[in-house]
Amino acid sequence: MNDLENVKQFTTNTFRAEYCTTVRPVVKTRTVMLNSASGFNRVYQLKIVDLPPVSSFPQNSLEEWSGGVSLRTASAYLLVYDASNLDTFHQLKLLKEQIYDSRDMNKVPVLIVANKYDALNPTAATSTQESRERRDICSIVRKQWKLAHLECSAKYNWRIISLFKEITRLCEILELAHAKDNLHTSHLEGFHPLNGEKCAIS
Repeated sequence: MNDLENVKQFTTNTFRAEYCTTVRPVVKTRTVMLNSASGFNRVYQLKIVDLPPVSSFPQNSLEEWSGGVSLRTASAYLLVYDASNLDTFHQLKLLKEQIYDSRDMNKVPVLIVANKYDALNPTAATSTQESRERRDICSIVRKQWKLAHLECSAKYNWRIISLFKEITRLCEILELAHAKDNLHTSHLEGFHPLNGEKCAIS
């Protein structure tokens, strides 16, 4: 992801009044507990890597090593764009396409996040057009990409916890489905959903 204020709000409950673009990778950890669909509470330790704007996704291990960040092995991706600057969604779209072209994404959840809802232009002359564009973006993400889309505001701590819980929930769904497949194919016994889990999110 590339929005430091979302990470800070989630991990430390703090926010700086002025927006500040991430300039170098920042790693934070946070524990999340989910009420699992299986009826058990599960605890996940999230390793969250917040990145500066990424011009391109590494296409191979050499490019990843040169960049110094393990993007190609992340357990999940939070792709964040600026709701008050919809041109950033087009940059996100290119990055998303590069990710899907460079690695197998069948078991890797992706959550699209529109941040800075507090900074939307309230001017009546532009609100109708911008609202239509935002609806179109939601439609593209949910209907064409088949991905979840959430709006948030790091400034007001609106839905910050929810978006990290949602990406963790998506990880859990895929992990349990994968474990179930392995159970059927290899006839394993004794699978227990309370195993400790770690999740790396970029």
